Amino acid sequence: MNNYIISTDTCVDFEKSYCDENNLNLVPINVIIDDEFYNSYDLDLDEFYSHLKSGENITTTASNPQTFEDSFENILKQGQDILHIAFSGALSSSFGNANFAINNLKEKYPERKIILIDSKAATNCQSLLVDIAVEMKKEGKNIDEVANKIIELTERFDVDFIIKDLFFLHKGGRVSKSQAVLGTALNINPILTLNREGKIVQTDKVRTRKKAVKKIFDKFVEYYDRDFKSKIFISHGNSKEEAEQLRDKILEYDKDVQVVLLNESITIASHTGPGTLLISYISTNPKID
Repeated sequence: MNNYIISTDTCVDFEKSYCDENNLNLVPINVIIDDEFYNSYDLDLDEFYSHLKSGENITTTASNPQTFEDSFENILKQGQDILHIAFSGALSSSFGNANFAINNLKEKYPERKIILIDSKAATNCQSLLVDIAVEMKKEGKNIDEVANKIIELTERFDVDFIIKDLFFLHKGGRVSKSQAVLGTALNINPILTLNREGKIVQTDKVRTRKKAVKKIFDKFVEYYDRDFKSKIFISHGNSKEEAEQLRDKILEYDKDVQVVLLNESITIASHTGPGTLLISYISTNPKID
């Protein structure tokens, strides 16, 4: 029943130890720093943020179809099926490249099952979905049961995040240079989410960081699905103290919830910059289009 491997990409925020303990297959989304390629787990976090703050040219690139094919074939050769939970197809070519590889492999391994899910997520909300899949597998759920539940939850997770440096959003084409300059001068903090398609959209903007954090906490209180009782994932981009304060505020509100504190994947931090704060959970709030 459990003869399958859960697979994802290095956009997730987990420590390498979590991935090893749960036998996760990880396909890299590479980070490129001044033309040097790094796997997300190859770089020390302090070293990475030093590169980021120094203004070096940092970009990312998804694995090509051949890398996906090689990674998946190693599993199929062992007689195991694959459930791959991919980084949002609206944000990366990773999903499309995985799909291309899987179509090739299905011809070579018709007896094996390979399920690909567009998580419509990234960073800690993608981690939330993967963790739910991992826990379901531990409970003895088969690959189809897990896949069906994760597909359902791609419509039900909520994520809110705050960016500290608007110039990183400008660099990624999310705001204009004038908006970045004005927003920085006025201390404007945009609150962002992922919509139904898995695209980044702005839901609000408030003056001061403190008000922005309160806004996402208040939204959690209103919409957290207490029937599903998912873990709450909080990730941060080199802003651990602020993340801990949000965690403590949530636990003060409800001591029975499980809060997971993680470092934001450097794959995503490359685009959002230091000081990012994210929260994800299963929500009763319908996703926006």
